[in-house]
Amino acid sequence: MIGETYNNYKILEPLGEGGMARVYIAEDTRDGARVALKISRESVPFSRESAGWPAPLGWVSSSSII
Repeated sequence: MIGETYNNYKILEPLGEGGMARVYIAEDTRDGARVALKISRESVPFSRESAGWPAPLGWVSSSSII
């Protein structure tokens, strides 16, 4: 994955991982901004209920979160 481009984001290095996703440091190829890119594992079906999240869920908003 390192060095590959995902949409407009070039994956630079791993940042962390958990049971449902991996997080990478990536660079926006349009403006060079560094961002955190979270990519869900395909083998894990996701739903708020299965993750134990309350509804409604308050989402974090930031230009660095893709």
